[in-house]
Amino acid sequence: MTIDPAVVPGLLLLALELLALAAIGFVVARVALRQTDDRMALAQGLLIGLALWGLTANFVMYLMPGMAGAAVAWVITLALAVWLARRAPSTLRLPPRTVAGFAVAALVLFWIFLAGRQLLSIVDASLHLGLAASIRAGGFPPVFPWHPGVPAPYHYGVDMLIGLLAPPFGPDLSFTTELLGAYIWTSFALVVAMALLRRGGWTSLLILAPLLLTTAAWTHLGFITPPPDILQMPVPAGMTTVGLRTALTGLYWPEVSLQWQGEHEASPPNIWKPLFALAYALAFSILERVTARERRDVICHVVLAILLGFLGLVDEAVALTVLLLWTFFEAERFVRAWPTHPIRHKEALRAGLGPSLSALLLIGGVGSSRGC
Repeated sequence: MTIDPAVVPGLLLLALELLALAAIGFVVARVALRQTDDRMALAQGLLIGLALWGLTANFVMYLMPGMAGAAVAWVITLALAVWLARRAPSTLRLPPRTVAGFAVAALVLFWIFLAGRQLLSIVDASLHLGLAASIRAGGFPPVFPWHPGVPAPYHYGVDMLIGLLAPPFGPDLSFTTELLGAYIWTSFALVVAMALLRRGGWTSLLILAPLLLTTAAWTHLGFITPPPDILQMPVPAGMTTVGLRTALTGLYWPEVSLQWQGEHEASPPNIWKPLFALAYALAFSILERVTARERRDVICHVVLAILLGFLGLVDEAVALTVLLLWTFFEAERFVRAWPTHPIRHKEALRAGLGPSLSALLLIGGVGSSRGC
């Protein structure tokens, strides 16, 4: 494989940004959300950092649009992580073996998912890349390039991340979309895998591993004759040619051949889009914490509300579903405890804080309530 040396500095900068967000997310998961499972805290941290920084940037950019707002969002989220780390530094210590094993697994999954994404085009490229370019250039609220001056009624959360995280040199918006898409799929797979490992053990994880490793090849099964294999692995399969995309697609076994039957049948579910994978991963992480037995304080409720607020920017239907489930779980907890534990006002207020703040975020700044 050959890579243009001019792209390498930008790749390193993007990797540093994602690593910093993952570190911020881990601190928040460990201290604010009280995630006691080491590997789950690392997996959820990959998503939490993106969501916290993204929602912060979303509101800051109403005052300071473009990269200036992104820089302020970095300062705010880093300050939050430092403050939380000082509150409970002992909770951040992990066995080096756990960190090393998780890092290896994450890198392997990232390579598999990046290779898989090279077989898929960027769906609605003009829409998503246009929004990312507009946000990066300071257009906020976001607008479509072909409708200047008219705020875009669209869930732009992932496009905002792509536009603001894209390095100023090296990878362009398309390349950044591929990289961030692979990162999001890696995070999604790791969160689900850690939950399977904790609840069902290694047997359950190994049985379901093929579904976690595919970047939605299974969504094509009803539309292709013959259907592709459920899983293609990137392995050396001959000499590669110049160019990252061509090189990656040449490292596939078994070989993938998508034979569309017709124009209308070539539109399977768009689950491979980064926004859907991120929405499901965030929903899974929020509900995992909502249903956990660990006691939640005010900070925990606020952080969960922020995550749900960003989820409204990614997929408003999923956000509303999670909000309803969260409200139901809080109410069910009180109903179940009522015979032996009368409701106290402080407990009721704390339980309602998270859903209420989430609803305010969806109404006041993000989500379907604003026509997104």
